[in-house]
Amino acid sequence: MNKTKSMTVCLNVQDNVAVALTNLAHGDVIGPGGMISNANVPAGHKIAICEIKAHNPVRKYGQI
Repeated sequence: MNKTKSMTVCLNVQDNVAVALTNLAHGDVIGPGGMISNANVPAGHKIAICEIKAHNPVRKYGQI
């Protein structure tokens, strides 16, 4: 059986970042969507859940 537990939480549907629920290692599969962490990320830190181009705002809690 393959269980996939989300290692992040997205706080608002408008967010382009999620919050790491646990320490993430480079290469970890971080959610049911199959996203892979491309860096080590400490618990509580933000991780992009889509491409964020230069000069575009980071949205968390649906706010900039």
